[in-house]
Amino acid sequence: MKGKVRRMIAGIAFAAALIAIFHSSAANAEEAVGKVTRAQGNVNVIRGGKPLKAGIGTRIMAGDTIQTEENSRVKILMNDSTILGLGSKSQFRIKNYRHDARARQTSADYSLVYGRSRAVVPKGVGTRNINFSSPSAVAGVRGTELIMEYDPVTGQTKIVVGDGTVTVVDPNDPTRTITLTAGMGCIVGPDGAPGAPFNVTPEELEELRRQAQSDEGAPRRVVILELPGQTATLTVDTGGGEQGIIITTDTGLVINPQDLIDQEPPPLTPVKINLKL
Repeated sequence: MKGKVRRMIAGIAFAAALIAIFHSSAANAEEAVGKVTRAQGNVNVIRGGKPLKAGIGTRIMAGDTIQTEENSRVKILMNDSTILGLGSKSQFRIKNYRHDARARQTSADYSLVYGRSRAVVPKGVGTRNINFSSPSAVAGVRGTELIMEYDPVTGQTKIVVGDGTVTVVDPNDPTRTITLTAGMGCIVGPDGAPGAPFNVTPEELEELRRQAQSDEGAPRRVVILELPGQTATLTVDTGGGEQGIIITTDTGLVINPQDLIDQEPPPLTPVKINLKL
């Protein structure tokens, strides 16, 4: 625990220099479309047909397939601040992803191969064209919390909306669509035809969220840095085990303070730091 605290202090001590480091780190990680911010159990990233063990800070590339084993979960922060959660015994693919931070435009195609996933897409941030699919369903989202489950045995996909709006499209007949809003869901059959919408109780929604995310028991702190003319918000996640501490910025960059310890810090600028406990 003391080691975690030391790393946390080291990360905050470099906080004034992070703004400069953010820019250089983002340039060096141009190929990455996101990073793992939580990992529980056995999580692999399949890239080029080879499985790679994933942990906090693992970079995610377009074309990657993320796979969790039994009693395992993972959380990914994409460059546009979309949060992806994958439940136990699931597989999820980043089919296509493009994000232009300057133009604030994002287009993405995600595919749930099997299992369950949860996505939280920020509202009112630029222009987005984001689609989620399974082997039997296609859903377009607009500033949404979307939970999707696919059972390869029955061929059915369950889609539930926690917030925002989702349009479910029959991939075999684009004219067949239904619109789901917060607290609604539907079952899409193996033929791709969406069934009648149904209501989801708050208790059912919370259980679905729990099954498709990996935030349980994750201590965290929020640090607000006030620099001349700008404010940066850092979320400090203490993680677990040997994975230590991870810092997530409000611009979507993920930094492990341990990576900064061997770096010589640039000259510091006085800052005001508010630590929200």
